[in-house]
Amino acid sequence: MSKELQQIIENKVNLYDILGFHNNNSTITSNEIKKRYRSLALKYHPDKTPNDLTLVEKFHKITIALNILTNNQLKTEYDKWLNSYLLIQRRNDDVSSERKILMEKLTTQEVTEKQKNLINRNDNYSRDLGKIQEYGESLRKLKQFKMPYGDWRNLNRVSKPNIKPEWKDVALNNDVNTLRIEVENLPHSELGHLGLDLQISKKDQLQSYLENSLGLQFEELYYSSRNNFQNDDTIVAYAVFQKTADSKKVFQLWESNSIQSPLIVNISPLIPVSFYHNIKIPKDSDKLNRSILDQLSKTTFSSSTTIHILDD
Repeated sequence: MSKELQQIIENKVNLYDILGFHNNNSTITSNEIKKRYRSLALKYHPDKTPNDLTLVEKFHKITIALNILTNNQLKTEYDKWLNSYLLIQRRNDDVSSERKILMEKLTTQEVTEKQKNLINRNDNYSRDLGKIQEYGESLRKLKQFKMPYGDWRNLNRVSKPNIKPEWKDVALNNDVNTLRIEVENLPHSELGHLGLDLQISKKDQLQSYLENSLGLQFEELYYSSRNNFQNDDTIVAYAVFQKTADSKKVFQLWESNSIQSPLIVNISPLIPVSFYHNIKIPKDSDKLNRSILDQLSKTTFSSSTTIHILDD
């Protein structure tokens, strides 16, 4: 292999392209190559523009192409190398093309996914904003009507326009009639082993179970806002009874270990425990006297407080 051919191969020069044969056909004859050379030599000959280095370089290249491609031995060696080189280049181009198509596809999927996530975030933001506004409205109602902390998500008790209760009385009655019930947060499968068909997170199912276990109907049942049904071992629910005597009865049964339930962990009142220990409530009284309610609302309970409520 001549040094000239070796340099051409090392620089990966396509001599057919230099002469204008873009099909790289190794069957091109010497006469065709010579004819093409004469045509290009007239165009790039240095005698015409000796100061144009670009034309001088082009003339030098077509001369080298003529010398190699009109020499049978050199042409055979060069064609063998060129065909192998072009084959590898086409394979690389195919891989690059496939890679480009794949990258475009992945980019499109990524853009689409980002757009979906943005839409979902906007939807979640709108829903969260609506919940926050609803929550703020509920808090304003609680403050306006001086209601105690409880099921603020359900304000049906105070939203009826034809009912005008004394809010202080309603608040105190709710506290006196409410018991805090802590239950085991067992999954549905474990409850099934206990013979119980319910889900702790379903309020209506839990209320039905507790009413059957305690033997009394609730006016309502609501969950603590701090509950975490996924992680907490126990769940807190607040049971509001229709009568103060009912809530007292249930609490006393619990203290005397008379309530047998595999789920109930603890029962405690919202008001001081001494209220249930010392208060005397007539069996035929459904609600407390207004003057006593006013007095209770001004009283600070302690462990030694004793309150006696008598008939009117």
